[in-house]
This record gives sequence, C-alpha cells and structure tokens, in this order.
Amino acid sequence: MENVINIAKMLFMRDLPHGGVYIDFTLKDGYDTLYMAKYASEGDVFSFETDGSRMENVYRLLEKNFQDNVHVVREDPLELKKYVRGGVDGFIADTTGVVLDEEKLIGIVSLAVDSLKKNGRGLVVVDGEMFGAYERLRQTFASYSRDVASVIEMTESNTSAPTAYIIEKVK
Repeated sequence: MENVINIAKMLFMRDLPHGGVYIDFTLKDGYDTLYMAKYASEGDVFSFETDGSRMENVYRLLEKNFQDNVHVVREDPLELKKYVRGGVDGFIADTTGVVLDEEKLIGIVSLAVDSLKKNGRGLVVVDGEMFGAYERLRQTFASYSRDVASVIEMTESNTSAPTAYIIEKVK
C-alpha cells in the first residue's frame, strides 16, 4: 500500500510539463530532486541545500542516474530569484528530517507559491513533529483566494505522520 506522501507526489506531478522548471527547496538526500529530474527530463531542476555534509552522496546519486538537468545551489532557498528567472512549473518543500523554524517554512512556502506559473503545482510536506507549523500553514493557505490557488491537505490517521499539501496556482 502506498503512503500519503507517495500518493501526493504522483498527484503533484500529474500533467505538468516535462520541459518545465522545478525547484526542490530542501535537497536533503537528493531523492525528491531525482524524482523531479527524471520527470522533467527536458527541463531544469534547481535544488537548494545549505548543509554541505550530504553533497557528496547527492552528487553520486545524480551521476549514477545520469541526471544532468539538475542545478544544485548551496545557498538559502529564499534566494530563488537569483537563480530562476520567470515562473516555476513545480516545487517540493519536504521538511521531514530538516531543522527549520516556522518563519523560514512560511517564507519558503510563500515564495514558492508566488513563483508558480499558472497551473503550476507545489508539494509541501510537513514533519508530524512540527505541530505549530500546521496551523501557520493552514492560515497561509487560507489567505489565498480560490481564484489564486487551491490547496489539498493529505494526512494519514497516525498523528505523527507527515502531512502533505498540494498547491495549484490558478491565476
């Protein structure tokens, strides 16, 4: 049986352009980046990582899978506009296992949603341990009117499991 996060990833990428621009705001181990890079084989994936300790493993993973459409940026993800001109077709911000305060998370999500092209989609995954972030994210998502973006929340019945939010830019 698939878990909520894997189902959310499938829904998130459905019908997005293969030649688009995609962002992984939390590179971590590189698997979300690889997932998007394989899908966007004719496009570009920009992955942000400020913790250089995992970079060697990430580069090996990308080389092993022949992904040359990935641009790893060792800078704060809030610096997105320095690297990506124009809109973004999709993004993933997976906070599981990442030390990230609520303000930073809200800043990244707001920037990401603002950067989406019309009909672009984002996937935000919040660790089950970040209880305070849930309410702040819900408030942020509630501030988008239905004619700007729509949001789907997916969670498992296990309260400590991560929650996934799929955001689609309407306007």
